[in-house]
Amino acid sequence: MYTMSLRLKLIFATCCLFLGVGVLYPIGWLIFRSFYTPGAGLSWDYWRQGLQSPFLFSALRNTLIISISASFITSVLGGALGFLSAKTDVPAKGLLRLTALSPFLISQSVMAVAWVLLAEGNGGLLNVLLRRMGSPITLEIFSLPGIIFTTVLLLLPMTFVVVEGLARNLNIELEEAAFTCGASHTYTLRHIILPLLLPGLTALGLLCLMLSNVMFSVQGILGQPKNIWTLATLIYFTLNSYPINIATAMSMAIILLGTGAILLAGQQRLLSHSDIHSIVGKYRDAKPWRLSSRSKATFCVLIVGLFLLFVALPYGALLFRSLARYDVQVRGGWGQMVMGMNLDAYRKAFSDPAMVRGLLHSLVLAVSTAGFCVMLSFIMGYWVFRTQLPGRHWVHIVCVTPFAFSGMILGLAFILAFSGRPLSLYGTLWILLFGYIIRELGIAFKVVQASLAQIPRSLEESAFVCGSSAVYMARRILLPLMAPSLWGVALLIFLAAFREVESSVLLSGPGIEVFGYNIFIGFQNGTWKEVSAMAIVAAAVCTMATAAVALLLRFQLSKKEAQV
Repeated sequence: MYTMSLRLKLIFATCCLFLGVGVLYPIGWLIFRSFYTPGAGLSWDYWRQGLQSPFLFSALRNTLIISISASFITSVLGGALGFLSAKTDVPAKGLLRLTALSPFLISQSVMAVAWVLLAEGNGGLLNVLLRRMGSPITLEIFSLPGIIFTTVLLLLPMTFVVVEGLARNLNIELEEAAFTCGASHTYTLRHIILPLLLPGLTALGLLCLMLSNVMFSVQGILGQPKNIWTLATLIYFTLNSYPINIATAMSMAIILLGTGAILLAGQQRLLSHSDIHSIVGKYRDAKPWRLSSRSKATFCVLIVGLFLLFVALPYGALLFRSLARYDVQVRGGWGQMVMGMNLDAYRKAFSDPAMVRGLLHSLVLAVSTAGFCVMLSFIMGYWVFRTQLPGRHWVHIVCVTPFAFSGMILGLAFILAFSGRPLSLYGTLWILLFGYIIRELGIAFKVVQASLAQIPRSLEESAFVCGSSAVYMARRILLPLMAPSLWGVALLIFLAAFREVESSVLLSGPGIEVFGYNIFIGFQNGTWKEVSAMAIVAAAVCTMATAAVALLLRFQLSKKEAQV
């Protein structure tokens, strides 16, 4: 058996220390402070004060309604669309996938702002169009249904991609055996495919429930004007109002912390007991299920509708608002609305030092977060899945745990832990970078886990037998084989960090602005044109980053094919 060198053990120890300081220390500090009252020692005073908040139970009720409704709708709709894309000859699959991936280029806050422009009760563009058509229907995005609708739009791409991957990897021999015995497509779907997909769908539903709990920017932008409180928005506004109610903030954070931990534990337990062998091992593509002409027409209409909801309407509204005059009245007619369009918002945004700093800070933080997460996840993944060193199980838990927590929780925990000695990071970009890395590390770790599972250990063992060191083996064998997956997860982390809002609104501030912070503050201040302009610029940056990674992966693939 290969013996780890002292240098490699020191690298593992350094990464372990980083995780301890970034995850265990702030979360432990948050829990401790919720039971510790300065001057009185350990007590239940903070919890009693927090539970007396007049908004607590309405926030808890609204959070449950939003989470359960959005996760159910997303799981059903995203699962159906993913299955159609993977197993049928539904038309316009390219457009469907493009539509599904587009929300990765737009942040939660930007999507919420876009739909405010479209569906605000009095002046929303869609409401103007409906009134012009004589329709009595009026849309209102500032409502619980509006928050649920926007949450579904943001979660649907993830469910689509996951279910499409699961459906493509089903063992087609079971499906073909059912057809050979005369089973119909409906019977095969109900009695074979759905039972095989059920563990993955249930785990995905728990993940959606977990993520919908913590969409602070959507809940804050769409709920605040109508006093629709959730746990996440209650934490933010109690920390940004006078007097600051730290008791309510910490009690809400602990509730969200416990909920996320329970959901994550349930998801991990479900996945560990699922029969993965029934989903892997496909050696050829199955013939797509043929749809009738009427079904194809119906799904074409559905795909076009999704394209409108995901791409055309949100981006169109943002582009229109960024170009229209400041004094434009959408109720004045379409001709008046398009007259006098200009680029003033873009010029003003790029002449505002805070806006420029926010964009540059987000770019630097996103690139740094992606690099650090890929490096740490590769080292930690190798420790957990390729060595026999002690503590592997706990490292696995610590790496994936922050993904279950709201950025609001991590932001509050980081404020409590890093506002004073021994680590005073608050008020600097370092605390933002630290928080982003911890928040996104779980995604990279899971991708590394999947990539390592596809690489046979015999390659590493052969390198060790020939006298190779672990570092040389990783550089010449593992990294080249894992490069496509690592570049892909680096892109996802870059997009997530660039668009991050939840922890940014607590950890950012004047002088250390980031894109998400500027968008949220701009919405609160009513600077719609500048916010829309910066949203379009940010979408362009994310699109260019995505295209650059795609071109890089294509170049690497063509280079390998040329060598072969």
